[in-house]
Amino acid sequence: MSPVCDFYDLSPSGYFYFTKDGKVLELNSSAASLLEKNVKQ
Repeated sequence: MSPVCDFYDLSPSGYFYFTKDGKVLELNSSAASLLEKNVKQ
């Protein structure tokens, strides 16, 4: 993983990436924790 990816994945803030339709495309570990889900690597 790149340092930028580590920064977002290990951030205490939840980051979500959405499609134009509003579906979650990607999320970091904090966001997954908020939703009680696992992040697929």
